[in-house]
Amino acid sequence: MSIPDGEVVFAALARVASEAVALARASVGAVWIADEGARTLRVGAVGGDADSMALTVLAFGQGGVGWIAATRAPIEVDDVFADLRFVARHWWRSHGLSSFLGLSIVHEDRLLGVLAVNGKEPLRLTAEIRDQFAGLVNQAATALLGLRLEVEEMQRRAVSASRAALETRLQFEELLVRVSSTFVHLPSDQVETAFETSLRQRSRVIIDQDFLWIKRDRSTTSPAAGLLAKDRWAAADGSA
Repeated sequence: MSIPDGEVVFAALARVASEAVALARASVGAVWIADEGARTLRVGAVGGDADSMALTVLAFGQGGVGWIAATRAPIEVDDVFADLRFVARHWWRSHGLSSFLGLSIVHEDRLLGVLAVNGKEPLRLTAEIRDQFAGLVNQAATALLGLRLEVEEMQRRAVSASRAALETRLQFEELLVRVSSTFVHLPSDQVETAFETSLRQRSRVIIDQDFLWIKRDRSTTSPAAGLLAKDRWAAADGSA
C-alpha cells in the first residue's frame, strides 16, 4: 500500500464527516483518530455545524465516543441527557443537540478511530442508509490506515537517521584513536602536518560513506509529509 499525502488523508476524513452528517440528517459529524498506545482519541475532521466545540481529546471510556473506542460497539441514542455515558452536556444543550450515533473504525482488529454524528432530533436510519454508513466507515478506515502508515514511515526514517548519526560519531572517535596511534612515534615537528593530512583523508571516506547511505535511503523509501502537528487538531466534536 502506497503512503498518501497528509493533506489527502485529512481531506478524505473531512468528506466522510460531511457525508455522514448529510446521510443521517444530523447537525455535526466528526472522525476521531485513535491512539491505542496512549488510549486517547483526537478529532481529525469535522463536518456540519462546527462553529464551536467542547472537547478536542478524549480518553478511551470517556463520553460516548470514548465508550465506543473502549468497547468497539456502536451507540445509537435518542436522548444523551438520559444516558450517563455522555459528558460535556452544557455544549449539547447550548447547541440544541440531543441525539447521537457512533461507530468504531476498525481494520484487521486495529482500532483506527470513531465516526460520530450528533442531531437535534432522534436519528432514524433506514437499512439503506446504514449500508451507506458502513461504506463511509470503510472509507475512513482506508484514510486512517494510510495516515498510520505515514506516521510509522516517518518514525522509521527518524530512527534510521539517528542510528546513522551515532555510527558516524563512533567511526570518527575510532578514527581519532587510529590517527593518534599512527603518528605517536613521529618527530614532533612532523606530527601536526601528518595528523592533519591523514585526518582529512579519512574523514573524507566517512563523509562519502554517509552520502551513499543517505542517497540509497532516499531512493528506496516514500517521502512522508509532516503530520499530527497540534494545529491539525483545530476542530473538535462535542459528541463526547
